[in-house]
Amino acid sequence: MGSLRQTKTVLATKFHLPYYLYKQLGNKFWIVLLLNSLLVFLDGIGIAMFVPLLQLTESNASRGDTPNEVMVKLQTLFQSVSVELTLTNILLLIFLLFTAKALLYFGSQFYQNKIMMNFVHAMRYRNNEALRTLSYKSFLKKTFGEFHRTLAEEPGHVQQAAGSYIDTLKNILVVLIYLSLSTFFDFRFTVLVIVCGGVFYCIYYFINKKIKIFSREITAITQKHSSYTAEKIYNFKYLKATGALNFFVTRMEKFDEFVYSKFYKMAQLNIFSNVIREPVLIYMICILILIQVRILGESMASMVVVLLLFYRTIGYILSVQGAWSSFLRNTGAVENMRNFEHYLAVSRESFSGERKINHIEELRLQNVSLHFDNQPVLTNINLHVPNRKILALVGESGSGKSTLVNILCGLYLPDKGKFIVNGNSVQDLDLDSFQKRIGYITQDSTIFAGTIYENVTLWQEKTPDTLNKFWLAIRSSHLEEFTNSLPEQENTILGHNGINLSGGQKQRICIARELFKEVDLLVMDEATSALDAQTESDIQKSIEEVGGKMTVIIVAHRLATIRAAHHIVLLEKGQITASGNFADLKEQSAYFAKVASLQGL
Repeated sequence: MGSLRQTKTVLATKFHLPYYLYKQLGNKFWIVLLLNSLLVFLDGIGIAMFVPLLQLTESNASRGDTPNEVMVKLQTLFQSVSVELTLTNILLLIFLLFTAKALLYFGSQFYQNKIMMNFVHAMRYRNNEALRTLSYKSFLKKTFGEFHRTLAEEPGHVQQAAGSYIDTLKNILVVLIYLSLSTFFDFRFTVLVIVCGGVFYCIYYFINKKIKIFSREITAITQKHSSYTAEKIYNFKYLKATGALNFFVTRMEKFDEFVYSKFYKMAQLNIFSNVIREPVLIYMICILILIQVRILGESMASMVVVLLLFYRTIGYILSVQGAWSSFLRNTGAVENMRNFEHYLAVSRESFSGERKINHIEELRLQNVSLHFDNQPVLTNINLHVPNRKILALVGESGSGKSTLVNILCGLYLPDKGKFIVNGNSVQDLDLDSFQKRIGYITQDSTIFAGTIYENVTLWQEKTPDTLNKFWLAIRSSHLEEFTNSLPEQENTILGHNGINLSGGQKQRICIARELFKEVDLLVMDEATSALDAQTESDIQKSIEEVGGKMTVIIVAHRLATIRAAHHIVLLEKGQITASGNFADLKEQSAYFAKVASLQGL
């Protein structure tokens, strides 16, 4: 048992990429190989049948020429099953063998395609599930381009690699079966094929080594290219408005030249690899004919079959090289996917218990501290969030307001201290059930590529009840007039990130979404910063109205938006320095009093 485990460890280390693919494919991999083994065996026997067929139809066969070695073995084989070696029996057997081969080929290809589709589906599902449990801290360590390319584009490359890997092993198996058959019929032919295969291995060894290096380089630079492209599209408005688009495009063009130079070199290798195959094969066939006729003195019948077997075997040896080259071209993607899946696995949320909650009634922080890269962000925070009240967080940029909100939303786990929800540590709670009770609106509005209705309801089925609830949320966020003015009203498609909407309209849609959800905790992180004074005032009235129905946490720089808050907390350098209502903070904090004065409050 220990030696088996050690063998698996060695294989996983030395052949980590094939081992990764094998783990994903499982036992289905062996079924594919078994089907192809039967396929090749039928093909080899079918080809061998042409030896007696040719000898029986040659004119010299009637004059009593001595059968060759292949013919003698086939006669013995037929006699062992009590079948006469006649022209009719041979033709019938050839018909049956190649019919069975065609049916088996259809079945094996259908099965292989099915497992490859399941392979990619399982990969996408596995990564989506892992992404769902990815910690927010770990998410911030990767770029948008890395996530986008790995999740959206790499599965296709990994599928190609897996297909090439299977084809490589299939072709190796084919060669071994052909060699076994040829050894049975003609040992000298087997020696010739092995020598030719060795020549091909030496030719392609250095080509494949270079292809693998290029594959890794291309995977790395295409990730950067994907990230740059996403940045250009996402920030198009800013780049266009500031005249920086030309500079950005020029930067992209220079990088494109570098990317295409790598692809060009890879293409050159692939072309060279493909070009030399047929000439080398023809050279070897010519040498084989010379050896068979001039040196070994073989008959024309056996010569044709030997050439056919040789062509088939060498063809599959070439296919081994081609499939392996294709696998190597995608090894960068496989390595990237393997590393990405490992990253997702080790970066799971470190806290998510089993206790589910249906409502958020109490939030409390006790002596909470948090560090990023050994730098303190929050220090010794003690905070009670009043239930169904409005709590405001104020302070300078970088004071820790958003970080504190991230803890309250379960995005960060404190390094020290306790986060208590309904009397239980957040680590004991089912995190998903807790976060479903939270509404979150930020300064950077989250707009999905869908209709207004889909954005507000998050794709809920349109029923009379959900439609009434939708319009109630629209009215509460003061979007009714805007929505009714559109030709398709709630069915209007908003486009990528709501590109045709104003900042205020986008934020009101986000507010409507959270009002539709009927959450227990509504977090508004600078959510009204992009609104005009009148709309902000209207939203503030809506917030005050829901304050008695849910707990509201507001992060704001404009103090006018928090005057009605029941409790205000002032953060300075990651610490709470003052708390109370608006009047209390003006008395407790010179900083707060100064900001209030500057804002005319």
